[in-house]
Amino acid sequence: MDFKSGSTFDSSTTPPTISQSVISEFSTLVKHRRHLHKHPELAYKEFETAKFIVSYLETLPNVTDVSTGIGGQTGVVAYIHPASRAEDDPTTHVPVVALRADMDALPIRETSGQHDFASENGNMHACGHDLHVSALMSTAKVRHVRHARHVRHAQQTLQPPNPL
Repeated sequence: MDFKSGSTFDSSTTPPTISQSVISEFSTLVKHRRHLHKHPELAYKEFETAKFIVSYLETLPNVTDVSTGIGGQTGVVAYIHPASRAEDDPTTHVPVVALRADMDALPIRETSGQHDFASENGNMHACGHDLHVSALMSTAKVRHVRHARHVRHAQQTLQPPNPL
């Protein structure tokens, strides 16, 4: 659904714009954010968070080289390739954009009253890392649907804690 016109986009005739891709991914972003918010893990203990991220990234056709165990056992690095693999010529040097997000939560008890997706383990994503991770996960999907003209590859790094 296009927010401006209210019309439905027909993907069979034209590739979606970035805006259309983002709009179509929004409900998934919210679902991922709520899942991560309900299951916060402290720094260097984000094992289930890493599994959740990897399980999603591995469903995307142009996400490859997903590495785990980075930066203290729980970090994730993934590469997103162009929507058209024909443009992915390994002999061509192209820019790579790096995107990163922190995954860790804080040892703070949630008191928001949002019981549908509030944490029950005594930890909380009080700094918004659940949203940052969800946004990067959705970016991987939008990125494979429609890529920027001059940047054909992207690297996503999801790391355990804030850098020191």
